[in-house]
Order: sequence, then C-alpha cells, then structure tokens
Amino acid sequence: MAKPLRISVWNANGLCKHKQELIQFLQRSNIDILLISETHFIPRSHVKIPNYIVYNTLHPDETAHGGTAIIIRQNIKHHLREEHKQEHLQATSIALKDDIGELTIAAVWSPPKHVIKEADYTRFFSTLGHRFLAGGDYNAKHTMWGARITRTKGRELFKAMGNNNLQYLSTHQPTYWPNYITRHPDLLDFCITKGVNTLKAEIASCLELSSDHTPIFITLHTCILHKRQKPSLYNKYTDWEVFRETLEERIDTQIPLKSEADVETAVANLTDAIQQAARVATPSLRPQSSAVNSPLYIKQKLIDKRKARRRWQTTRAPADKQLYNKLTNELKHLLHTYKHNSIQQYLETLTPQKDSNYSLWKMIRKLKLPQHHIPPLRQQDNTWARTDEQKATTFARHLSTVFRPFPSQATTDEEDDIKHELHIPHQMALPLQKTCIREVKNIILYHIKPQKAPGYDLITGAVLRELPRKGFRVLTQIYNAILRLEHFPSYWKIGQIIMIAKPGKDPTEVTSYRPISLLPLLSKILKKTTIATVESHPYNTSIDPGSSVRISVTTRNVRTGAPISA
Repeated sequence: MAKPLRISVWNANGLCKHKQELIQFLQRSNIDILLISETHFIPRSHVKIPNYIVYNTLHPDETAHGGTAIIIRQNIKHHLREEHKQEHLQATSIALKDDIGELTIAAVWSPPKHVIKEADYTRFFSTLGHRFLAGGDYNAKHTMWGARITRTKGRELFKAMGNNNLQYLSTHQPTYWPNYITRHPDLLDFCITKGVNTLKAEIASCLELSSDHTPIFITLHTCILHKRQKPSLYNKYTDWEVFRETLEERIDTQIPLKSEADVETAVANLTDAIQQAARVATPSLRPQSSAVNSPLYIKQKLIDKRKARRRWQTTRAPADKQLYNKLTNELKHLLHTYKHNSIQQYLETLTPQKDSNYSLWKMIRKLKLPQHHIPPLRQQDNTWARTDEQKATTFARHLSTVFRPFPSQATTDEEDDIKHELHIPHQMALPLQKTCIREVKNIILYHIKPQKAPGYDLITGAVLRELPRKGFRVLTQIYNAILRLEHFPSYWKIGQIIMIAKPGKDPTEVTSYRPISLLPLLSKILKKTTIATVESHPYNTSIDPGSSVRISVTTRNVRTGAPISA
C-alpha cells in the first residue's frame, strides 16, 4: 500500500437512521473502510452509499438488533470472507492485499449480556487468518486498553490475546457516551490485530456522528510513526559550548532598568535569548532507521539460497530442490541465532547508570503496562466535557470559584494597622540589600534541581547551570532592579496549572482533582535571593514589638544551609 489506509470504527446503534450524516462523514473524513457495529438490520434492510460497497452480517435471529457491516471504497481490490454469525458474537470480514500480503479486516459486535470464555475468542480469531485487524464494540472492559474498570469478559479477552500473540489498538479515551446521567462514559470500541506492525498505525478519536458511541480513526502507514516528543529546550546531544557562545552574542549588559517597562522588556529579552540559544545548540532527534544491517555471512547465505531457488525453478531437479531446502533451513537457523545473540548483547549493555543514559529504566518503561483511563468531566449542566479544550474550560471555571480570598474577620483597628504596615516603603520597614552574581550563581548551582519541572518557558535548572558569565550578570541586574523598583514582572506571574486526580475519588468530577502550579524557574530564584537578602540584614526581626502585626522570617542560609541565628 503506497497510500495510507484510513479505517474508521463506529457503533451506529441503528445504521439506517444515520445514512445521510454517514455519507457526509465518509466524504469529509476521507474514509477508505468503515467498520460498523449494531446495524439493527433485518433481511429486507438495504443501504446504498455512492462509491462504496456495503457488506453486512445479521443477528442469528434476524431481528432488528445487533449485527455488523463493512463499508469499503469500490476502487479497493478485495473479496468477502465467511461471516461469523453467533449469538455471543457477530462479525463481517473482508480480505485485501497490501505490500506484505493478505490482510483481513473485520467488523465485530459482541452483546454485553453474554459471557464469552477465552476458548471462544481463540476460535473466532483463528478464523481471521495470520494477519488481521478486527475492530468494533467488544463490550469487554479492561484497564489494559484504557477502560475505566476490568470485567470478566475483558479478562478472558486479555488472556486470549496473550496466548495467541495478539495486540490491541486503542485511543485510551471513552467511545461510549450514555444518555443517562447515572452511567459513566467508557471505552468499548477498539481494535485487535495480529501480524500488523502497530508502530505503523495511528489511532485517534473523533466526536462526530449522532450515536451514543463516537467513531475512532485508524491509519495504517507504510513507514513507522514516531510519537511526538515532549517540548524541551535541550536533549542529550545539546552542545553547551555553542549555547554559551550564542547567548553571549544575543544578550546585552548595557540595558536600561529605570522603570517597570524596562524590567518587563529585559525579562522578555533574556527569556527569548535563552530559548533561542538552546534551540540553536540542540539538534533535532531524528528517528532511527529501521533497516536491518545483517552480517556478511547471513547476506552471503541469502545470495546462495536465491541462486539455489533460481536453479531449482529452472531445472526442477530433485537434487536442486534438496540443496534449496538445505540452504533455506540453514538461513533460518542463522537468523534465529543472530537474533538471539543480538538480544543477549543488548540486554547486557543495559545499566541504571547515567553513562548509559539510564537505558535499563527506559527499557522497563517501554514494557506493556495497563493504560490509565482518561475520563471526561461532568459539567454543571450534566453534559460531558470531552475535548481537551472543554476540560480546560471546565477546570478553569471550577478553580475560579474555589480560589477566592477568605472573608476578613479582623476588626477595624486591626485592618487599619495592616494597611499602615503595608503602605510603609520597604526601604523604611525592612530594606532589601542588592544581590550579587556569586549569590545568584550559588543558588542555581547548589539549590536548584537540574531536572525540576519547568514553567511555560521550558527553562530548567540544567539550562541555567550552563549560563555564561554574561548571562549571570544580566540576571543579577534584573533582580536588583526588581528589588529597587518593587515591581514583579508579569512574565513570571504566569503559572502552568496541572490537575492531579485524588486517589479514591470519582475521576469524572472536577472536585476530585487538586491543582499544582508550575512557575518559571527564574522567579523562584528571585524568591531565594530575596530570602537570602532578608536573612543577612541586621534588622531581621519583627517590625514593631508592640504592634498586632508581626513579620518574621525563619529560613536557612542559602550558601551553607544552616539556620539563621537572630
């Protein structure tokens, strides 16, 4: 297949009533094959779609429930396979050819009321051949492919997959959206494959069509797809010498810092210079080639085998056939031994140390572990927030109602005292001394974790540790200007909010999550320098012993880590 094959899986819950919107969906989404569950067809049902061929399988009792169908483009060469028509499982399957060989595509529907054992699943999958993709509504819940919970059918299906070397393709997002508020969305529609390279398959969810199930898209590519990496300013190939040289050229120490606007401009320019220098010094991680570089002795054996096959196809002599079979078996043995030795050598090189880039832990993370369910959120009007944008809006609306200042319980005199203390200039109440380059550098080197999660600007401690002398000087100038002007830059007030699910809570409710805020690291360094400045001041005590408002600082020395003694 030179062109990617685009497949969609959908539970129609009655196909005839969705005919018109289905025609528009096929044309708009450029679908090659559509796998449908629950067609509700009876013997006299008929659906005709322009430029497509429709195959269907009825329920065994031939009444209007259950059933499956496949809708395929007319210009795709294929043939219909034998249908699977039982009470506990119905399937329609076709066979087509790609650049590897024959591939079976099947639409599956399994009613929820039937208990299916591992042996039943095994018998069904054995009818699909050695290469297939079977997608549909299995009604089998298991956390392995992203369902909310695990049920008996899911356990039996998972055991059948493990014993038959089968794999799954799932969006790990709900595909079933119940019409009743008491029920929860869940993942019921997914694909099971055999002999299909899942690295060449791309799967995505879709929120179109008007059934209580949403369709999913599967795109089979001829090249391996690589997952999008998390955004980062550096990787293991970053040239830090180039980073420092580039940053030296981009920043200027002769900057005016006399007003609040100057501070805002200086912070923006420094952030942009650090990001641009890191991108210049960091090469992109290109996907590794999937070509196999076999040893010379295997290549020579392959050449001998091809020659023997050509000779036998010409002469048809029994002796030439024996030689061809002998070379074929020898080549299989060599390939098996080479694969075993290669795996053994790879495992021996795995270590949990930094010098091997923590290869052991990275390999362990690649093991197949149960996927976490990504649930939708219930909104105030009892509708579901499905997309990322809808979830973000729901969380934002909830947080705006939660994080509000507490009502003041202070008396009028206490409020007046608080306002009086707040309006006293810092230079009079508790003057802050200037920081220095060495102080800022020590905080970055010894009190900031290199791998600490960055804010929205992606600047981490590892990047700041590589700053040149000029970079530390500009950063110190900005900090001193902030302390002098008493103005905190707006760029450092922006936090990236991440919602963490509380254990044991309903994941569909917004109240079941707690927020954490990731602020830019440069603002945290300013906080540490301010604490160090306050600690080192000789008047680091209460403002007024007789006042009802007391301000005291109990921290540790930034350089030594020892407690500050009064």
